[in-house]
Amino acid sequence: PEIMASCDVITTSIGLTQLPDIARSVADCITTRAARKIQTPLHIIAAENCLRASTFLSGFVADFLSPDARAYARAHVAFVDCEVDQIVPSVERFDFTAKATPADELRAVMEEFYELALDRRQVKAGLDLVGATLC
Repeated sequence: PEIMASCDVITTSIGLTQLPDIARSVADCITTRAARKIQTPLHIIAAENCLRASTFLSGFVADFLSPDARAYARAHVAFVDCEVDQIVPSVERFDFTAKATPADELRAVMEEFYELALDRRQVKAGLDLVGATLC
C-alpha cells in the first residue's frame, strides 16, 4: 500500500475472479492517500476480459474503506472501466505440440498490446496515459 499510495495510476490484469483478493490492498492504498491528504487523483484500471471490471473491483474495495476514506475516494479516486484492444492473442506462430524441455517450463503465450480504451465519464482531471484513448 505504501508504494501504491505514491502512484497516480494503478492497473491490474490478474483475472476477474482474483479482483476480490486485491481489494484490501487497494483499500489500504486509498486509506493511506486519504491520511496523507494527497490531492492528485488516483486512477485504478482493471484491464480484464469483462465489462465494467473496474466498477466490479470498486465494490469490493468499498467494503474495506472507512466512511472518511470513502469520502476521500469519491473526490479523488476513479475506478475507470476499460476495454483492451486485442484480447485474444495470436497463437499460430507457436508450436504447442512440441515436447517441452526443462528450459521451456516457463513458456507462455503473450498478447501484443495496442490500445486501452477508457470510459471518459469515469476519468478524473489530469490523466495522461500513453496508449490510452478516452471513449
